[in-house]
Amino acid sequence: MGGTRGLGSSWALWKQALTPPGAAVKVYNREKTLADCFKFRNRIGMDIVLAALRFCRQRCRLDVAALLGHARACRVERVMWSYLQASL
Repeated sequence: MGGTRGLGSSWALWKQALTPPGAAVKVYNREKTLADCFKFRNRIGMDIVLAALRFCRQRCRLDVAALLGHARACRVERVMWSYLQASL
């Protein structure tokens, strides 16, 4: 099964289940979303990734340990670490 490498750990990291009227929806938390932004930084642009990091640092309470755990699962921990150090 090519294309499913590492999928199990990534899918297991969702944290929130929202229940709008009539349906249950699984939603990734902020930390997982930010790690995904770094993972797809070449597709979405580094300016958007940095804007998302800035937004989360200013308006949200980020759990840095969880963020690094998600980054490790997405294989972007080393890339994200330098930007986290600069923003802290």
